[in-house]
Amino acid sequence: MINNLLSVPGALTLYTVTCGVDTLFSFYVFQMTSKLRIMSDEMKNLDINNYYHTIRDCLINYESLIKCRSIIETIYGPIILWTITTNAVVLCALIFQLSRLDSITIESLLRFLIYSASKITQTFLYGWSGTALTSQSEIFFDAVYSCKWTDCDKKQLKTSVLLLLCQKPIVIVACSISTVSVDMFIMVLNTSLSYFFLLKTMEEKTITKIYETVNNTLS
Repeated sequence: MINNLLSVPGALTLYTVTCGVDTLFSFYVFQMTSKLRIMSDEMKNLDINNYYHTIRDCLINYESLIKCRSIIETIYGPIILWTITTNAVVLCALIFQLSRLDSITIESLLRFLIYSASKITQTFLYGWSGTALTSQSEIFFDAVYSCKWTDCDKKQLKTSVLLLLCQKPIVIVACSISTVSVDMFIMVLNTSLSYFFLLKTMEEKTITKIYETVNNTLS
């Protein structure tokens, strides 16, 4: 009874903190993509005769977004790397345990679906947010290129636009190892299935060796 009273608050606290940290990452990325959308709209409606302040603000804002990306990588890089690694192992273990059950009850199936869905959603949340940020930064560069700067004779405008186009798209990388994108989410699912099939193969080989040993002993 006492153990249950102590474990329930701990589990709720862990669940609350995990949900808060994961959704906060998406919130930060949402703010950055919103800023990029505003900048894209400003560049699409750029006034050639009054361009200086708009391009200057875009350069300053883009530099600020790059700094924000660096801060997010520093804080969330280890968290994302740990999350994708543990989720791949947990999903593999869940599938393997489910495959070894002699009879699957509704209760065990619901537990499996709820827990695996939470892990899949957690991984997808990070991957989708990273892809959304990178895609929006690429859309911003498309808006910069399509602002009819090539038809203008003002060299300063062309130089300013080229400075913007020389910037790289905003990509979040976890600990300089894994790019945070939807591809990362697919990689986690593929890894889980690959390890599951590996465990099944090892299990079959172990059972075969046991049968052979028993048969040799009896004969």
